[in-house]
Amino acid sequence: MAIAINGSGTLTGISVGGLPDGIVDADTITNSTIATTELNAGVNKVLSKAWCSYNASTNAVRGSENISSVTDNGTGDFTFNFSSDLANVNYAVTASAIGSSNGDQMLVSSVAGAGTYKNVGNFRCQVRYAGGSNALNDVTDVNVVVFQ
Repeated sequence: MAIAINGSGTLTGISVGGLPDGIVDADTITNSTIATTELNAGVNKVLSKAWCSYNASTNAVRGSENISSVTDNGTGDFTFNFSSDLANVNYAVTASAIGSSNGDQMLVSSVAGAGTYKNVGNFRCQVRYAGGSNALNDVTDVNVVVFQ
């Protein structure tokens, strides 16, 4: 059967589950579109707004999404710059760092005392040894993910 649209706005000639073969009406298309839009809205709430895999020892971004660059503010101190600004500063950053040697315990944190560590265009964090010296460190593997 050929696909056709008649004068009443009905599309014929295709089959949609739950309807007689050959008929699809505007209400069915609209309801399907609404369901898809609602599903996509829910999915977008849990997708990351940005992520980055960064080698701090060479100042190289290995891979990223919505991160235009990383600014090296000094040993173990970095600013991740967004390609597109976020809607506001109400976002969460989760991060990890892997030390250069087996057994290194690393800690990633916001910059202590810095009132502007989170902006719509970037965020700043530090990487340091978790035990002992607590010294800042440029490790080979820093990973961040941003949710909003």
